[in-house]
Amino acid sequence: MSSPHAWRELATRPTVLLVLGGLALYPFVRERPAPRVLRLTDAQIERALRAERARSDAPETLESQRATLTRSLEEQALAEHAIAAELYRADDELRHRLAEAARALLASGTRSPPTDDELHALLAEVPVEDRVDAELAAPGGGSQRLFAGVSLAELEAELGLAHLPMPTRDGPVTAPMPLEAGVGTLTLRVHEESESQRIARVRPELERRFHERSAAASERAALEAIVEGYERVERP
Repeated sequence: MSSPHAWRELATRPTVLLVLGGLALYPFVRERPAPRVLRLTDAQIERALRAERARSDAPETLESQRATLTRSLEEQALAEHAIAAELYRADDELRHRLAEAARALLASGTRSPPTDDELHALLAEVPVEDRVDAELAAPGGGSQRLFAGVSLAELEAELGLAHLPMPTRDGPVTAPMPLEAGVGTLTLRVHEESESQRIARVRPELERRFHERSAAASERAALEAIVEGYERVERP
C-alpha cells in the first residue's frame, strides 16, 4: 500500500473522500465561541437613570445621561469580572447576597391557585374567631335578636360595652345589659356557619400561607436540582 498507485486507489474510495473532505472543511465550519458582549438591559438603563434623578437635583442632559450609563456599564463589567474571578469565595457577605438573589429568582414564577382541599388542610393552622349571635331580654319580659354573625369586637362597639364573654360551642353565655327600664340580659351564642364560610373569612391568610410554602418548596426543589447538576460535590 506504499506505492503511488495504492495511495491513488485508496483516495478514490467514497468513505476516504468523506473523511478527507471533513478534515479540510473543519477549520471553516467548526463552532466558534459566542462573543462576550458587555451591555446593559433596558431595565438596568431605566433603573440607573431613575436612581441618578433621585440622587441629584441638577438638570438632566444628554451628557449626564451618557455619564450615568457609562458608570453603570463599568459596574456591569466589574460585576461580571468579580463573578468570573470567584471573589464571592473570599467575601461571605457578597456570597450571601448572591445566594439570596438566586433564592428570590428560584422562588419566583407563576403558581397555580390553591384548591379548596389545600385551603381546608391549612384551616386548622389559622385561628378563626367564632362569630356570635346576640339576643336581648328586656327586664319586663320579651326578647329581641339584635345581631347575627358579628365579631365580639363589633358587638361591643355597637352596644357600647366592654369585656363581653365569648360564647363556646358548648352553650351560650349571658351578660347584663343596662337599659333605660332597668338591666336586661344579653345572651350570646356562637353563630353557626359552614366550613366554606369560615374559609371565605380567612381566605387571604390561607392563600398567603399556601403561596409561601409553595415558593419554599419550589426553591428547595430547584436548589437540589442545581446541586445535583454538578459532576462532583465535595461536602466539607
